[in-house]
Amino acid sequence: MEKVSQNNNLLESKQKLVRAGGLILFIGACGLCVARIVSYFLSMYAFTSVDIVTAEMTLDVIFTLMVQVLFLLGAPFIVYKLYLKGKTSKFLSVSNVRPVSVKVCLIAILVGVLAPVMSMLINYIVNVVFLSIGIALPSSTIILPENFNFGVLLLNILLTAILPGICEEIFNRGIVLSGLRSVFSDWVVILLGGLVFGLFHQYIFQTFYTAAFGMVLVYISLKTKSILPAMIIHFTNNFVAVIGDFATFYGCEFFSIQNLLAKVNNVIALIALLIVGVALFGLAVYLLIKVHKYDSNKKLINNLIKEGKFPEEVAKSKHVNVAGVTVLGGPLGDVVYYKPTLKDTILYWGAFAVALFTTLVTLFAQMIR
Repeated sequence: MEKVSQNNNLLESKQKLVRAGGLILFIGACGLCVARIVSYFLSMYAFTSVDIVTAEMTLDVIFTLMVQVLFLLGAPFIVYKLYLKGKTSKFLSVSNVRPVSVKVCLIAILVGVLAPVMSMLINYIVNVVFLSIGIALPSSTIILPENFNFGVLLLNILLTAILPGICEEIFNRGIVLSGLRSVFSDWVVILLGGLVFGLFHQYIFQTFYTAAFGMVLVYISLKTKSILPAMIIHFTNNFVAVIGDFATFYGCEFFSIQNLLAKVNNVIALIALLIVGVALFGLAVYLLIKVHKYDSNKKLINNLIKEGKFPEEVAKSKHVNVAGVTVLGGPLGDVVYYKPTLKDTILYWGAFAVALFTTLVTLFAQMIR
């Protein structure tokens, strides 16, 4: 009888987690649309009397703060407080932000440095596909002050690397990821998590490589049972992009991976280099997972030895393998699934519809140009 009661409580908590994830996604999808509309009208009517650099920087600050802080970070926190009724002190833990070893953090930086190469390869393939159907990818325009300004660089790092690395990870791989993991197996969660990450950029030409990047981040989060490595990877990836943009604009192309690869005139050689880069990226991800597993097992074994619950000679065995522990507020290590009802998933479908619609609008806008 007690076991039945425990199972019912577990399923009830999973249901709340699933519904919380859907609510967060729906608020985020609608919030992104609102931010884009506000940004559009501000660009049309509010900053017509200032120079283009000041206008673009101001709009970027307003848009980024609205999206990242208000919606992507604010939505999970509000849902956590008002719907899940959790304690503020536990928000990060419930959002799957948990410590990992220094070695894992360092490898995460390496993964983040190599991640742009994967994006370039996917972008190259997508570009070829779109060109084959008569759609050209828009060229990106970098708008910066004529003379280098260190403060502007720091501002761009904050808006493009630090805030997305924190806010987007908490939004995509916090309660939302835990909700998905309560329903689906790891591989389904990886696919769905990547799709959500890609569509929530709401820009068709970013959807594909961000979806692939999102899948990798979900995989790492599930394996490490923490989004801290994903935060570091996300930050590093975006940081490299910011440095590359500044290097390109101010003529220091040596510091831009994209510009260095662009100098390769032979298409086959370029693709080969990209494939090698992606292989190194995959190897770094594999190394991160293996190091984390080793560190986690070693830490758990040492704790058991201190408590006198684990024979010391077993700790020396090369075959010791301790299973993952279910995490508080986010069952990234749990294999008990909850079967959702239509009411549980309606907000997921709503968020998906909003994100897909806005993404397709960007495609149609490019087609009619």
